[in-house]
Amino acid sequence: MTTGEGARGEASGKVILLGEHAVVHGVPAIAVGIPGGATACVREAIDGGSRLQVHGPPPGPSERELQDMQRGWEAIVESCGSPAPLRGVVELRIPPRAGLGSSAAMAVALCRAVHAHIGSAPDTIRLVRDASAWERVFHGNPSGIDVAAAVLGGAIRFDRASGARSLPIGCALPLCIGVSGRRAPTRTMVELFAGQLQERGARAAQVLESFGELVERAERALSDGDLEALGAAMNGNQGLLASMGVSTDALDALCEEARAVGALGAKLSGAGGGGSVIALAPGCEAEVLRVWRRRGVEAMAVTVGPGR
Repeated sequence: MTTGEGARGEASGKVILLGEHAVVHGVPAIAVGIPGGATACVREAIDGGSRLQVHGPPPGPSERELQDMQRGWEAIVESCGSPAPLRGVVELRIPPRAGLGSSAAMAVALCRAVHAHIGSAPDTIRLVRDASAWERVFHGNPSGIDVAAAVLGGAIRFDRASGARSLPIGCALPLCIGVSGRRAPTRTMVELFAGQLQERGARAAQVLESFGELVERAERALSDGDLEALGAAMNGNQGLLASMGVSTDALDALCEEARAVGALGAKLSGAGGGGSVIALAPGCEAEVLRVWRRRGVEAMAVTVGPGR
């Protein structure tokens, strides 16, 4: 979309409903987009090369991150095929560094704005390719799930072999998201999970199979609009993640408190060791937010689903 202020774009953030960590080892994962994750505005630069401004909730980017964002922006401008330098302004609307796909949301919003500016109409494959130019600056070889969720929104099934595809959602999903304020490095948690698999030896395949079975149950529940079955699958996934050592006492407590006030399912979302917790909370969103905020947790409610 183009306005008097420039060409605009937006994109979703994401939470992982099921399958984090196991997705690295060939198991599918299910993610859902957080509506309105980031918005961007682009116009032609009249005073030199391409430049990017970033606005969003605290904590703001460090000087090193700003430098990386500038490099990522230049990579997007080149990948999208802009014939001239561009000035971009991106506004992040979800907490950064919380496992909510903030980087990918900014990348996709910027890509959509660039394509609107140059008058092209990219398909999903092209948007993913262009946004991945930004993601590689930050993550080297990202899995692609964050970018896919940012582009597609709604619910997606993702695996590393075949990529992402949209999933039907039989009813709206009322989700609460809590950001614990602490986050372990993703690489550390990925290595911890892999080490736990190695320790299990021949039983590792059974562990991964258990993750996969829960993903399949959740996919059916999404299609059927069966929130109780989806919540049960989420709780099972959290139990497996805790058994693999990637949850924490604080995350477990947040999950238990959400269930105690009526949430059908609650689990960590992302790498673990801190970061974010999600709860499926039909009719009790306010209660979940209240108990989490009482602990000093930043929390919000979103709805994903038909017509959203």
